[in-house]
Order: sequence, then C-alpha cells, then structure tokens
Amino acid sequence: MKKKCLLVYMFLICFISSALLPVKVVQASPDISHFEDMDILSKNEITLKDMQDWARKANATETFINLAPMYVKLAPIHGNVNPVIAYAQAAKETAYGRFTGVLNEAFFNPCGIKIAQGGDDKDPLAHSKFNSWEEGVSAHLDHLALYAGAASYPKKHTFDPRHFEIIRGKATLIKDLGGKWAPSESYGLEVAALVKEISKGTKSLEPKVIKPEVVKDIKPAVPEVIKPEVAKDVKPAVPEVIKPEVVKDIKPAVPEAIKPEAAKDIKPAVPEAIKPAVAQVVTKINSVTIDGTKYNANKSKVNTTDFGRKVEISVDATGNGNFYEFWISDGSTWTPIAPGSAKPSVSWTPKEKGYHDIWVGIKESSASKEYIANFNTFYYIDNIVTKVNSVTIDGTKYNANKSKVNTTDFGRKVEISVDATGNGNFYEFWISDGSTWTPIEPGSAKPSVSWTPKEKGYHDIWVGIKESSASKEYIANFNTFYYIDNIVTKVNSVTIDGTKYNANKSKVNTTDFGRKVEISVDATGNGNFYEFWISDGSTWTPIAPGSAKPSVSWTPKEKGYHDIWVGIKESSASKEYIENFNTFYYIDNIVTKVNSVTIDGTKYNANKSKVNTTDFGRKVEISVDATGNGNFYEFWISDGSTWTPIAPGSARPSVSWTPKEKGYHDIWVGIKESSASKEYIANFNTFYYIDNIVTKINSVTIDGTKYSANKSKVNTNDFGRPVEISVDATGNGNFYEFWISDGSTWTLIAPGSAKPSVSWTPKEKGYHDIWVGIKESSASKEYIANFNTFYYIDNIYNVATKINSVTIDGTKYNANKSKVNTNDFGRPVEISVDATGNGNFYEFWISDGSTWTLIAPGSAKANASWTPKEKGYHDIWVGIKESGASKEYIANFNTFYYIDNIVTKVNSVTIDGTKYNANKSKVNTEHFGKAVEISVDATGNGNFYEFWISDGSTWTPITPGSTKPNASWTPKEKGYHDIWVGIKESSASKEYIANFNTFYYISQPSVITKRLIVLDPGHNYGGDDGAYSNIDGVRYSERDLNMEISLKVKANLEKLGFKVILTRQPEDRSKDSLSDSLKMRTKIANDAKTDFFLSLHHDSGAPAATGISTHYSSFRPTIDNEGVTPGVDPGGWKYDDLKIDTTPSAQAIVSRELANNLVNGLSSSFGYINRKAHDHGLYVTRQIDVPSVLLELGFITNKAEVERCSNDYEQEKKAKKIAEILYNYFNR
Repeated sequence: MKKKCLLVYMFLICFISSALLPVKVVQASPDISHFEDMDILSKNEITLKDMQDWARKANATETFINLAPMYVKLAPIHGNVNPVIAYAQAAKETAYGRFTGVLNEAFFNPCGIKIAQGGDDKDPLAHSKFNSWEEGVSAHLDHLALYAGAASYPKKHTFDPRHFEIIRGKATLIKDLGGKWAPSESYGLEVAALVKEISKGTKSLEPKVIKPEVVKDIKPAVPEVIKPEVAKDVKPAVPEVIKPEVVKDIKPAVPEAIKPEAAKDIKPAVPEAIKPAVAQVVTKINSVTIDGTKYNANKSKVNTTDFGRKVEISVDATGNGNFYEFWISDGSTWTPIAPGSAKPSVSWTPKEKGYHDIWVGIKESSASKEYIANFNTFYYIDNIVTKVNSVTIDGTKYNANKSKVNTTDFGRKVEISVDATGNGNFYEFWISDGSTWTPIEPGSAKPSVSWTPKEKGYHDIWVGIKESSASKEYIANFNTFYYIDNIVTKVNSVTIDGTKYNANKSKVNTTDFGRKVEISVDATGNGNFYEFWISDGSTWTPIAPGSAKPSVSWTPKEKGYHDIWVGIKESSASKEYIENFNTFYYIDNIVTKVNSVTIDGTKYNANKSKVNTTDFGRKVEISVDATGNGNFYEFWISDGSTWTPIAPGSARPSVSWTPKEKGYHDIWVGIKESSASKEYIANFNTFYYIDNIVTKINSVTIDGTKYSANKSKVNTNDFGRPVEISVDATGNGNFYEFWISDGSTWTLIAPGSAKPSVSWTPKEKGYHDIWVGIKESSASKEYIANFNTFYYIDNIYNVATKINSVTIDGTKYNANKSKVNTNDFGRPVEISVDATGNGNFYEFWISDGSTWTLIAPGSAKANASWTPKEKGYHDIWVGIKESGASKEYIANFNTFYYIDNIVTKVNSVTIDGTKYNANKSKVNTEHFGKAVEISVDATGNGNFYEFWISDGSTWTPITPGSTKPNASWTPKEKGYHDIWVGIKESSASKEYIANFNTFYYISQPSVITKRLIVLDPGHNYGGDDGAYSNIDGVRYSERDLNMEISLKVKANLEKLGFKVILTRQPEDRSKDSLSDSLKMRTKIANDAKTDFFLSLHHDSGAPAATGISTHYSSFRPTIDNEGVTPGVDPGGWKYDDLKIDTTPSAQAIVSRELANNLVNGLSSSFGYINRKAHDHGLYVTRQIDVPSVLLELGFITNKAEVERCSNDYEQEKKAKKIAEILYNYFNR
C-alpha cells in the first residue's frame, strides 16, 4: 500500500494525464492550511446560526450553544478577536460544554484559564473561577487578544487573571497557539480543524477517492540564455549631516493621582473547592451594618469623608453554625481583615483614602470550602482635597500646570517652592533634561528646594505630593517647563583656502589636487571647542583631535566628493554639539576618459555600442583610445552571467580575445590612475553578439509520421513494440540527445551523439513526453534548439477490467464501501474477488484506521485469507493491475469490516486494600514513604494491563505492561498524583479497550510547615530596574519575568507546606533607588528570620550567551569576620577585590550547598548550560543574616532561551523543580 500511495502522490505532483483511472488516496482536506494560517484578529464571516447549528450537530450542551451569542456580542469590545475562533477553542477546552476534565459549569471558565500563579493541569484550584459566563467569556477573549497582539493590549481593567505583557503578540495565527496556549505543538492545528468544521459543516471521516488532474504541455526545465540588465549610473548614497530634533513638552512617566475605577461584581480570588450545588440552602445574609448604618441591598455604596478611625462592620445572617470571613479590596488586591471565625463583626482601619470593596462570606464551618452566601459593599473615602495651588520659581509664582519659564540666566541656583493645600503633605521634586528624570533631593515635608542647572536648554520641573513618606500614591502633581535658551553660540562662516563660505552646505569646486587645504571657522560664543571631520561619501574621519583651535590643515588623498564638517561644543567634556556647519568640496577636474573602443578595426565612440557579427572561431582585437596620464587599463568579458578578466590589468590599451561560445558577450574596459588605485575613473561597455545561429529542428518523425509543429500530440493504442524516432534538423555538426518523461521523471533514451534517430520501447501505457535537443558538440553546455512531442498510449478506457463483487466469509458484497459487522473474532476471514478482465493481477491490503498492511504479495490468485489481530474497525482493499509489472491499479474495491463485541471493562481498582468502584475516585492520605499496592478487577479474556502515574505534568509507567493485574508504586513526592490503569487484549494490541483513573493525594507532614522561605522577585520600577530585550518585535522585561516565576515558586512551595513571603507584590510599583531597594529586601529576610532567602533573576548578555547560574557569599560581615581573606571564586569566574571566608558561617555553608543543588538540578533537568555556582559577594547574598542565594534562570537576550523563560509551562516546570530541591534539602 505504501508503494501505491507514493505513486499516486508522484502523479499528482507532476500533473498526471486525465486518462488515468481514479486512484484511492486518503488525505486531509486541501484547504486546512487556510484555517491554520488564519489571523486570530481576522474578520468573522460566519453567522451566529451557523455557529449554533454546528454546536448542535456536535451534541453540545444547551449552555454551550447559548454561549455563541455572547462570543459574537463581546468580541468587538475585546480586541476584535474573531468570535468563531474563540468559540471553537471553547468547544475543545470544554468538550462542547460537557466539561469532561477537572472543571465543571460552576467555574464559568470556557477556556481552562488558570489563576495568576498557575498550577497543575489536573488541580481544579489552579484554575480561575468566574462569577458569570460573561466574565469568563470576556477573560477568554482578552487572553486571546493579548496573545494575538491586539492594539491597546495589555489593558488595565480585565477579568483575565493571566494578562501578562510578556505574551503580547506571541500567537497571531491559530496555528501559533500550539506550544504557547497549551504545551501540545498540535493544539493550534486542532483548533483550526474545529474552525474549519464550523465554516463548512462537520467533515466526513470516511476516506475519499480522488482522481488526479493532468496538466498538459509541460516541457523539461531546460536552461535558457538570459540577457542580463546592465546597471546604470548609480550614484552612491552619501550620508547627510542631520541635526537632531529636541523633544518638546515631554513629562515623565511619573504616577499621577489616579482615582481607581471600582471593579464591578468581583469577589476575592479565594480558592474554592468545587462541589455540586445543594438545593434549598437557607443560610443567607440579610444585611451588613457599617458604622451603625444598615445596608440591606448587596453591592450598596457608602460614601464618607471621615478618614483615620476604625470602621465597625457587622453582618446579620440567618442559618446555624455560620462561619464568617471579612475581606477588603483596594481595587487591585484582596486582603483578609481578620481570620475567619464564628464572630459576625469586625473592626477595620482604612490605611488609604479612595475606593474599597468590603466583602463578607459565610461558610457552614471553618472546615468548609464552600461559601454559601456573600455580600459586597463599596466604600469610598473621597474627601481628598490635597492639591497644588502654585509653584514659585525664583520669586515668580506659576498657577497654571505645565507653565513655561524662559530664562537666559545660567550658572546659579534656582529656588523652587510649592504652595499646596492638605495636611501632612510629603513633597518630592524631580527634574528632567528631556530624556532622564533625576530627583533633586529625597522627598520630605519641606515644600521648597534649590537646584543648580548643569546644562542649558530644556528642563521639566515636576512636583508631586503624597500623604506621607510611606504612601505609594501621588495625590497631586504639577509640571513646569523651564528653558535656558540664550544659547547664542553659532558658526558664522567657514574659510577654505582663503575663500569665506557663509551658507551652510556651500559647495566648493576645485581642480587643484595634491596640496594642503586650509580650513578655518568664524564662530560666536565663549570657550568654544572645535571638531573638524571629513567624509569621502561613505566614511567619516576626524581631521585632528577636537580643541579650542578654530582652524586645521587637510591634504586630500583622493579626487572627487568630500564633505567637510565643523562642529562646536561648549567644552571638551560636553557631549552635545551646539552648532555645526557643512561644506561640500569637489575635486572634479578629472579629465581622464575613454574616447572610443576599436573592435576588429571598427571604432565605437558611443558607450554601450552594440556589435553584431556572424564571424566565429577567431581572435577578436580590442583597443581603447583614452585621454589621461599614466592610465592603467583592465579588460573584462561577460557571457551574461559571469565576468572574466581577459588579461591582467596593465598600461597596455589593447588586448586579444577568442570567444568560446556564440551568443551574447559584454566587453568592458575600465581605466584606473595606477595599478594601486582602487577606483575606476572611467569605463566603457560594448555589447558583442555572435548571432548567426541558424541551427534548428524542422520536424520529428515517429513511426513513419512526420510532426513539424513543436509540442505535437501523438495518440496510439499500439503498445508493446519499439517506437522509431528520428529528427530532421538544419545546422552543421549537430549533436543530438533524446529524452523521455512519464510525467514525473526524465530518462535519457540513449547517450547523446551525432546520430539523429533512436528506438524506444514504452514500458507503460499512458502519457509520455519525447524531447529532442541539439547542441553544437558533445562538449557544448547549451542546447541551441529543442523539440517536444507528447505521446499518448491511451486505450486505457477500452479496458473492461473491473471488480464486480467481493465475497467475505461466504457473503457477497456488490457495492463498493460495503460495511460488514461481526462479533466473531479469533479465526481466519476468507476473502475472494469476482472481476472481469484478462490476466488480472490482484493485491489485498488491510488497514486498522491508521496503517495499511499487505495481506499477501500480489499475484494472479483472486482470493486471500486474513486473521484479525484486534477487534474494532478494519478496511479491506482489493486492487487489480494488468500484470505484476504494471504500476497502475485499473480498479479497486473497499469493504469496511467491524468486529465490535468488545465487552472487556474495569470493574474497580483497589489501592492499599481499599476498593474504588467509581472512575476518577479521590484518595487522600498523609502516609508518605512506603510502597502503594494497586490492583485491578476487570472482566474480559487474556487481558493485558498497563499502570501509569502522573504528577500533574508528566506521565510515567510504573511497570512494563503484562498480564499481571497489580503493581507496586512508591511515591517520590507528596501532593497530587493520577493513577491510570489501561487494559489491552494483548501486548501486541495498540488499542486500550478500557481504562480507569484514581486521583491520589499525599498531604504534607508538619515538619515542612515550620519552614519559612523569603522569595525575592528581583528589581523594581525605578532605580533598581532590571534588564530588557527586544526580539522579533517582543519586548521582554526581566523585572516582570522575575515576578511571574516567583509567583509559581511560591504556589509550589506552599503546596509542599512551606510558609512563603514575597519581598514585593505583583501590584507594587516601587521606584526606590538601588541602595534602598537592596536594603529593603535583606531587611525583610532578616526581620522574618527566614530559613532561606532566594532572589530570582534572569540574565542578559551577548545574543549567544545561555545558561543558568547561582551566586552566594561565603563572606558574611554581619555574622562573623574571622577567616576573611582576598580570594578567588571556586566557580572559576574573576571578580575584583573578592573576599572569601575560609571558616564560613553555618548560613554561608547552607547558601553554598543550596546554590550548587539549584544550578545542578535545574540545568540537568531542563537541558540548560550549567554556568555553575559562584562565590560572588553580591549585596543580597553578603549583607544578610540568613542563608541566601541569587538564581539566574536564563538569558533574556538569547532568542531561544527567552522564549523558554517566558513560556508559562516552562516556568511552571522550573518552579516545581525549585520547590522540590528546597523540599529535599530541608526535609533531610
């Protein structure tokens, strides 16, 4: 069968003759690539009715069918995502609303999107739970829009919990979703297949018989003589001196006092366990009382101007044994007011003015995971009256924000003060030079500051007010644009060789070459510092180092174009050119030129003259007449593709050349001043044609019939004898080649020779292309003439060979594609074929739905015996050829054969003596470190069992498959496991007849719950900002990647029982200086007395740099200073002034051990370069009292590595490994 398919595809590609019979080809629909390459943001062309009809045909739930209008309605306001694509993806993720995975409808999650920190695919608590389908669909569309790179994304307000900037534009086409939205590389192709189904209706799963189309009149790819185009007078792109534009009126990206929008209908992201809805729950919240006022309506709004005191909150609820939780949100983060208890009241002191959301939830008991009822109250403290009234600069008051100040007074202190209303204001003053913001001095309660400008020009003075030094929000701010614009330094003129040029970009023409050129500049200004540069049109060169001297001497080294540039700075230390001036200097008395070229005694005065000749085979004499002194000549020849020097360059103005071939030639003469010169001063082309080629083919005679027209068609039904071919051609010394093609492959009939005839015996019927080519000689590479004849042996349609019926086990099936159902399994099946035709040759093939297998080698025998090895679907195919040598199947016949009485099933699985009858049963245990005994009770004969285990991301076989229905497994990790049992009929079977899952949880022991880890997501939004990279249009931020991986490590550590503190939260936007930032991080670790401090980073460097490294410090000056000495890093890197401790503290020893464990474990597990552990002495590993390691997780400047580092699934795997390494270390 494999051979047959190969032939079919070969004939399709090469355009088989329409005379061929249909050939059975099973293939995908040819237009699937259209859907795979579809833009996620493409225009929707499918109606809502089509979407819902498709869902109904797929037996979707009513809930899923009713989501279609919501996708169509919401898509335009969520990035213009194509709603059909999103709906198809939702069908894949939810199994058309049937939710056969870990989620159910109560999650309102149509796309399987997880919570911000991610987690196991099999863990329901790792997935987001929304309050309504509208929220879930909105989150789905926003996440798709972000992946597709929609304009204005990422957006500020979204229900998408994983709205990370790092994924923007990573999947613009449907096929790009593979390996990004989900780990499977085929994920996007599967979604595209569903989109195709919606577009064209559910596709048939049966194979189709496709008849190939034949493309006619194809001649072989014979090289043709191509005449090149000659480039014309290209002038080099000379760089111009560009004066930079000054950016105006740009204010810093300083946070403004923004009043948050109140998030609507959002309850805190508290993990909930999923259980079925319980009918007739009477527990409910009647009202919430705040400061003595009762609010009966959920989502009531409270406005107050009273700030700075406790707010009393109580709840009136019906129900027995209620357990209350109170949470507060500032619009971005939910915080519990107090641990949950049976007490229905709480006190809360607001820390900031503005928006707050008070949320009360009731559970049946402290152990319950379900909230039976909840209540929201929106609380606003909105009397913020703090504002900036004016800013006074040097005694002048400016009331309007963004006022402009112009001054010519430079070199003294500028006094700035602010008049503002509000209590306890805390002021910050910043200055910008148009590109960089700098604090004038640390923020304080002092409303004034002094500032001394260091440069003239544009400055932006910014004043911001906070309520206190600890506040993160600026309540008000004010900008003043300050210009010191009396810059009067300018260039008045440049004098060259005594001539003054007042206009910038003046042009100087001279014929005087070989002497010094004197250049001086006349400029106004004080303390000017001058630089002189020269350009030859491609490269700029300084004439002399910059100095206060306004003149210079320059000796041109070449004639032609030069650009003289003069720039003035205020001093040698200044980076800015205040003024510049260009003069274009031409030494253009180049009189060297080519007057004419003489070829074989004929003079050609015009460049690019054309010479035609029929004289071939002798030397061509070429000479050049040129003006100029000491000329050095080069002669080159081109055949239209390759340039060849006729003779080495010399002072001789003539050369002899013997053409080797007829046709087109380009004779080129170039003149240089000397052999050492790189520049051609003048050149001349002559186009030389030897064009008397009269060789041609007049006709081709086949079997006595002459065909004069090229591409004549010959039809015959005479097959099996030699065909005589001869050619009539004009020309001398012709050399003939004859080729034949069967539509896919060209074959030489006989080696080329002077003989104009050949004999050829066709081996197959059908289409043939006879090609005759003539060369001048056997050594010639060019065919001067060629001729095609299309030869058809086309009596195939007269062949009456056909299959009348196929008989299986005594039953005759006359209709092709008949279906046979049987429950009789384990014996030979007898197959015979009834066919008309002479000398038929039969082949029988069988398919299990994926692979075709030959039952017996082809022969004249019209029957075969076949014993099925598996139950289920089979396709029996019979094909007839004329003979064993024939490659073509004249007729074929299919029968679909089903063995469908499969009764094998799994009844139960027993784990450690407990029987579980329900598939997907859940087992909880605290017992860890012993073998788990697993056995299966199943019905069926000769069952073959396989046992697999998954940790939520990877499946591992427990033991090789066997007939033994039990296995022993020792868990290597605590937490979630999925035990899977599958049954096959035998070891050779590929199909699992039945399977069974059990979810096995090993909860954590108390030893780890005593361990505290401080995780440090490196860098901040200000003075301690991290590295960035831009690769393929995607901007990567180290700071953001650090936070993403930190959240995942935190989640994995907490699953293992650790307590975890983060040094910064996802919503933090700290702009602390580098020093303050580092001190803050180590202080958090020291104050917490953490067991371990881990700072998570990503590296940057050259594009080729890759790998993971760790950093620790043996030198701990805050712990002990004994044994400290200058030393070297054991990891092999060089650091200046490195101090090491030869008697390290216990904290340093733990740091070194964990640094090695982390770098070795991560690099070996995921295939990263191991850049080793290094005793580095970084601040966060040195100035700290606890064990501490800084971990670099890969390079964001390496394309392949940053794609891995930003991949959600790769981050999850790294996070799990880090947690495992720490667990193994602290659980020793």
